[in-house]
Amino acid sequence: MKKLMLFAIVAITGFVFMPTVNAQYMFETPNFDKNITQTGAGTKESPYILKLEKDAKQDFEIKDGIYVEIDLNGHTLQNYTTENCSVIYIEDGTVTIKDSSAGEGKIQLQTDASTNLPTIGNKGTLIIEGGTIVANNGAHTDINHKEGNSTGILNYQGANLTINGGAIETANDTVWGITNLGKTVINDGTFNQKNKSSIIENSADMTINGGTFTSTDAEGQEPMITNDKGDLGVEGASILRIMGGDFQVDKVINEVGDGTTEISGGTYINPDGVKEYLVQGVEFDEEGNVIASPVSTETEESNPNTSDINLFMLMSLIVMSSVGLGYTIKKRFND
Repeated sequence: MKKLMLFAIVAITGFVFMPTVNAQYMFETPNFDKNITQTGAGTKESPYILKLEKDAKQDFEIKDGIYVEIDLNGHTLQNYTTENCSVIYIEDGTVTIKDSSAGEGKIQLQTDASTNLPTIGNKGTLIIEGGTIVANNGAHTDINHKEGNSTGILNYQGANLTINGGAIETANDTVWGITNLGKTVINDGTFNQKNKSSIIENSADMTINGGTFTSTDAEGQEPMITNDKGDLGVEGASILRIMGGDFQVDKVINEVGDGTTEISGGTYINPDGVKEYLVQGVEFDEEGNVIASPVSTETEESNPNTSDINLFMLMSLIVMSSVGLGYTIKKRFND
């Protein structure tokens, strides 16, 4: 099994190989894919930078709180081990995925992989800046790796996922694009639902600030997002906040069980399908954009009697003051 860590131990012909540690390199194993170049020191200031020069097959296990940047550079990264092994598994650390090419880079499982694990499993911090994460495995995954839908990114409890760009795609009828059991923030990116299952399964805390959500409208297709704690073992109700995004799909939300959805922004081709989730103080315009509701203020013009009443009260006060003042002057003069 070609699984790599910061300090790797590789068994070769019955002997244990302990590589010499070089601060410049994250991986010092003899069978590391030579199509991936590596630099950096693994710190926040100087992360390990792994850049694909060609398509590559490699299993990454990120541990010990290290910082890693993976530049797909227009190529495809797949798992090397085809039995129960994700392409990237973050146990403890921060991984940023980028694509310095024109957007052709991909991460996906091998088509012959017999695994019930996701393409990427995250228990630390995962940031997507570019590239396409493909959910293409027909096996099944849940929090305990038991039966359930497989997924492109499994964001575990306590983990943080931020998507600032790139794309998430589903490739068959038994996969989700993202399964969120932790905290996920989507600021941008493209989400293409190519199958019947929802592309996003939220069972914890998710905020959508932007992004483009599209669908092939397959027959019997589920809504784009399922918001439901379900039986995945996550404590508390799931919360989905949609504050922006372009939803080019007829069916957006499937809220069941303990899920709560709040919509305060975004653009929708079918506003009637999500209007029940609007927060107070917003509404849809004619083009399906969520906008602030007009503020109703009552003015003097709306009540024509108001100005007359105010004028009468003012004149009465002046008259009463004048009478009192005249009486005082007359009294003092007579005295």
